[in-house]
Amino acid sequence: MRRFAAIFAVVCLALSFAWAKDNDKVKNVAVLPEGFNGWQKAADTTKISIDPATMDPADAPVLKEYGLTQAETATYVRDGRKMQIKSARFADAGGAYGAFTFYRQPQMHPEKIGDSAASNNARVLFYRGNVLVDATLDRVTAMSAADLRALADALPRVMWIFRRAQRWRTQNIAARWVKPISR
Repeated sequence: MRRFAAIFAVVCLALSFAWAKDNDKVKNVAVLPEGFNGWQKAADTTKISIDPATMDPADAPVLKEYGLTQAETATYVRDGRKMQIKSARFADAGGAYGAFTFYRQPQMHPEKIGDSAASNNARVLFYRGNVLVDATLDRVTAMSAADLRALADALPRVMWIFRRAQRWRTQNIAARWVKPISR
C-alpha cells in the first residue's frame, strides 16, 4: 500500500510540474482570434500584456485582485467598419464574473452573448469562461449581436472539468452571495 501511495505521489508531482510548464506557455498567447464572422484583426493593432493597467489604468488593482493573468487589445475591421476589443483573461471564471459585475453599468441591458452579457448601444461587455471582453462598435447593426456571439465562440475554452466547476461556482456566487455591483 505504501508503494502505491509513493508512486501515486510521484505521478501527481510530475503532472503538476508538466501542467505548470504548459501554463507558462499559454500566458503570452493571443486570446482573441485572427478573425470571426468576416471581421479581421487590423495589422499591428494587437497588444498583449500581463499588466492590468493595459486593460484599465484607473482600476488596475481591482483587475489584479480578480486574478487577471493577461490583457489584450485589438482592432477588428470589416467593410470599412471598426470594432475595438479589449479582452482580459483571468485565473478562473469567478474572476471574469467579478470583473463583469464591476464594469457593468446600471443602464446596460442584458444580452445573450457568452455566459453573460450587457450592452449600452455601441458598448458590449460579456464574459465566457475565464475571459472578459469589452467591445466598442463604431455603429450598431442588426448583426452586431451575432458577430459578438461568433467572437465568444472563437475564444479559447477552459478544459471541460474546470469549466463545469467554474460554472457551478459562478452560479452559486451569483445566486447566493454577491449582489451585482455597479459603479
